[in-house]
Amino acid sequence: GNALFKDHEYGTGLVLSGENPNEIKVVKGELLSSIFNHFDDVECVFLNACNTMPYGIEISKNIPFVIAMNQYTTDTFAIDFASYFYEAVGAGKNIEYSFHYSIDLLKLNGLYKKEQIETPQLLIKGNDYEFNWYNQTFAEWASEIEPN
Repeated sequence: GNALFKDHEYGTGLVLSGENPNEIKVVKGELLSSIFNHFDDVECVFLNACNTMPYGIEISKNIPFVIAMNQYTTDTFAIDFASYFYEAVGAGKNIEYSFHYSIDLLKLNGLYKKEQIETPQLLIKGNDYEFNWYNQTFAEWASEIEPN
């Protein structure tokens, strides 16, 4: 599904929901990044939903590895990618190996176009990332977001 949610009541951010469908909270990337910064032992955050790249960029400032999606994707693709990724992690492989392993298996199975296979992105702490969001830079996109 789409991780972005925007309307006049909630603003734009990642949607967190409770047991009741009416219990939703929209969280900005800066707040997620700040929250994750309190956990010294978090090695990777996996945002396996459409259009999570802007939030991944923010979170990668504080977390060693973030996997985010740079565009829309299908549920089938997201499930396949996650399955391959966690298969490698479960076998004791590190995050970078597991990410590239899952990309290679997606290529090997031949079900997906090049654009889909390029949707997951591995972000590494300490690197600077720029992202164009519908012909806007990340900074331009972020400036349009309403404050909390």
